[in-house]
Amino acid sequence: QALARCEPSVAKNYPGYIPPDYYGNGQTDSFRCAINGSTDLSSLQQSERDELIPEKLSNRFFIRLGANASSEGITKIKNKSYYDALAIQGSVNNKSTKTASNNIEMAFGYTWSDFAIDLEWLSVKSMTYNGALVNITPVISYFTTVKGDALLGNLSWNFKDMYNFKFYGLMSLGISSNQTYSRLSTGSANVIKKKTPAFGLGLGARFNLVSKLYADMAVRGLFLGSAKFEAANGAGRYIILEATRTWIGVSARLMWLI
Repeated sequence: QALARCEPSVAKNYPGYIPPDYYGNGQTDSFRCAINGSTDLSSLQQSERDELIPEKLSNRFFIRLGANASSEGITKIKNKSYYDALAIQGSVNNKSTKTASNNIEMAFGYTWSDFAIDLEWLSVKSMTYNGALVNITPVISYFTTVKGDALLGNLSWNFKDMYNFKFYGLMSLGISSNQTYSRLSTGSANVIKKKTPAFGLGLGARFNLVSKLYADMAVRGLFLGSAKFEAANGAGRYIILEATRTWIGVSARLMWLI
């Protein structure tokens, strides 16, 4: 805030004159007079100033790109076999597995002053699962690869402003594409492609970098639906396992207002 006084005819301070309520020497006479006197900012100065003023997150379309550090999991793995009487009695020795994953996200959306919606594609890493049905003879080894990305609709709500930060809650609802490639110790792989509902919750904070460019950090957890593992050994043994896919991670994002 510049509180200097200027002589309108010459647009500068009188020689040796110290304006009242003047805060330090960080601003030059020409700049102070351009604000409070009769001299206007140049077009270059005006452009530079405009580039530093945050554009409002209100009634605007946006594009968002993000990088994620996450933990993906295959959990609650159960034996659902019903063809093989002996296999039905077996229990799964490895009921979950998790892996660290770095992936990306892309989204297009619209923001109001307090709410925003967007459609997001989330990349999800392939995972492998190795387990066995035990407590039966012989023990049956099982090998599966699970992959598939997610398409999510997101609703965010800005619930707190603090300085240049906007804190928001996040709710996600969409579809996960779960593809499994399963086999036993003998026999060929069996492929199942399945689309299931996905949903999740999160929290984030957004702040302005410059003009139309915002950055934010979000933490969220996602349920990516159920997955079925089916495999046969070619000799009458047919095993079915069911599992749940999960994702929890931290997202570093850039959002550009259109």
